[in-house]
Amino acid sequence: MVQLASTLVAGLAGLASVVSAHPGHDVKAEAAERAAFLKNAPLRSRSLDQCATKLRARGQEQRNIARREHAVKNLRRSMGLESRMPYPTHFLPTSMHDTTY
Repeated sequence: MVQLASTLVAGLAGLASVVSAHPGHDVKAEAAERAAFLKNAPLRSRSLDQCATKLRARGQEQRNIARREHAVKNLRRSMGLESRMPYPTHFLPTSMHDTTY
């Protein structure tokens, strides 16, 4: 029982320190400030368009594509799936006038 009480007191003290970590912090004021910034900032300053050509020139885009393909290959292998699954064609109509699938 003593251990439970001391654990409870320590937990309440921890909770009190978290709650009082930012006294006087107004979340609504911060949200309004962020909204005003995003409204007034040009779209170009908020996007990565200005970096895209540099990243592409460094080969970052191709490395990302290769990294993702490798991750998918590993996931497929771990799940026991084929690396390249054939497209199912058995449900496609044989002619454009055939409506029975």
